[in-house]
Amino acid sequence: MNNVGSALRAPPTNRSSGNVLRLQTCGLALCKFRTTRPLCNKKKEATVPLGDFRSVYLPYCLKKQEDGSYVVLNREYKPVGFNTREHIRYEEHPVSSRLKGIGPGTAKKLSYEGNENTDVIYLYNDVCVPVHSKANMDAYLKKLSILAKLDIDTK
Repeated sequence: MNNVGSALRAPPTNRSSGNVLRLQTCGLALCKFRTTRPLCNKKKEATVPLGDFRSVYLPYCLKKQEDGSYVVLNREYKPVGFNTREHIRYEEHPVSSRLKGIGPGTAKKLSYEGNENTDVIYLYNDVCVPVHSKANMDAYLKKLSILAKLDIDTK
């Protein structure tokens, strides 16, 4: 497993050419949409700014490490609080924790798409950005509530 943050790729988008009907979930509900209409609520994030609080200090995803611990990453795939676009090797910093209780069921509740994968858990995507609507923020805060209740193995 690669511990290098820049090696992570963003989750796949739901765009395609034409007017194809697709299904997607963003943690709110399963949404039917045509590719010409926006997914979820509000505008799509065109670029990833490091100039706002959310992009630096709020969790975007959880990335499992080879030892089973997790690193909580911001929108730039850096550990939460790292305000940089520089390459970061997670293992060189005390940023990982063994989170108790993250299994497929918890991953599904945390994932914006309801995915049970525990290797990388995305809390939102670029069209379900928490600050773009009240519904998106409510869904995000529900996920943070789940995370806040998880215990950390200190052994």
